[in-house]
Amino acid sequence: MTRARRAVRPLLVLLALAALACAPFFLRPSGLFLLSYWAVISIAAMGLNLTLGYAGQISLAQGAFIGIGAYTTAILGQQGYPFIVGFLASGALTFAIGWALGYPALRVQHHYLAFVTLAFSTVVFLVLRNEEWLTGGVYGINGIARPALWDGRNAR
Repeated sequence: MTRARRAVRPLLVLLALAALACAPFFLRPSGLFLLSYWAVISIAAMGLNLTLGYAGQISLAQGAFIGIGAYTTAILGQQGYPFIVGFLASGALTFAIGWALGYPALRVQHHYLAFVTLAFSTVVFLVLRNEEWLTGGVYGINGIARPALWDGRNAR
């Protein structure tokens, strides 16, 4: 029986991936929002699993990096740049900031690393909340066009 289950498992994974790939074509906007939210949180959880689970380091900065990437994409989208440019720029900026934070963080271990990453998260939160000229403050950024992947036009 175990051998049969092992043979069925890849087929079930392929069926689940196919269902997830086809789901946006059949879901209402609220279902699509929930699916997108689930995907973003899953990516964040995988990053936390890599850091805490495999490396054994306590890092509290995942939310700050997600916020930096999201605001970068939103700000560039508001300025009229295509989605793919904002997406790539958010990855590059988040990588650069992570690299800059990583060098001082290499010198500390255990709970001191948690303190460094908590301080970084707090600073990023305060900047994103208080710099109204950049992020819109507590009201956020409005008027961002939806990403268009195929036709190059942004639909509002």
